[in-house]
Amino acid sequence: MLLAAPAHAADGPVYSGKGWKAFTSAGIYSISPDPYVIRFASATARDRLTPALKRAAVQITEVTGVKVTVSSELTPGARPPCSEQPRHVMTFHMKYRPIGKRGMSQSYACTSGADGSAFGGAVVMNSEYWTSPNWFSNNKTTNRVMRDNVTLHELGHLFGLAHVNTDRDGDGRVEGGECVRNSAGRKPVMCTPTGGYRTAASGGRYTWEFDVPGLRQMRKNYDLR
Repeated sequence: MLLAAPAHAADGPVYSGKGWKAFTSAGIYSISPDPYVIRFASATARDRLTPALKRAAVQITEVTGVKVTVSSELTPGARPPCSEQPRHVMTFHMKYRPIGKRGMSQSYACTSGADGSAFGGAVVMNSEYWTSPNWFSNNKTTNRVMRDNVTLHELGHLFGLAHVNTDRDGDGRVEGGECVRNSAGRKPVMCTPTGGYRTAASGGRYTWEFDVPGLRQMRKNYDLR
């Protein structure tokens, strides 16, 4: 009598889908099942970013089953290289124009060389989102939501999600904003410039139709690789 193989046995890891893509160029192919912790390099970063990152931690934990927590611990100092980063720790810094360009933040995602999973790393958020009035919008709620979405965007890189822009207009160039969208025009958080929800009720969360399936698949990839 022949027994059917487990459903996942014939399946391999998946590195892209509708509205999401693995950050394979950074060597990240999966999310480990072991816990991750988010912490801060300064009190300013902690005070400004904690609410958005706590919502993100809850959502990632719910959709992947991986425990993600936000610590109030401060670890001041310069960003260390990946070789000196503690495992599964993600540290948020804040600096004015960290790469010298207007409006740009920067993530530094590290990978576990042994299994290609998200190891941790650092994010340097651009402080001008907070210090320049109405940076994203003249609407107070939209401005806050977009700050949260950009924070999630950079965190997504540390968890192994890449930009999802593609040449949708067929002109041979991949340009800003060229991302899949739903019927309401919503784009993935991992689009660049950052997409995501724009309302007070839903803002600051990964999109359920694009980003969340990517996070779930990245966790599955750990077991499939």
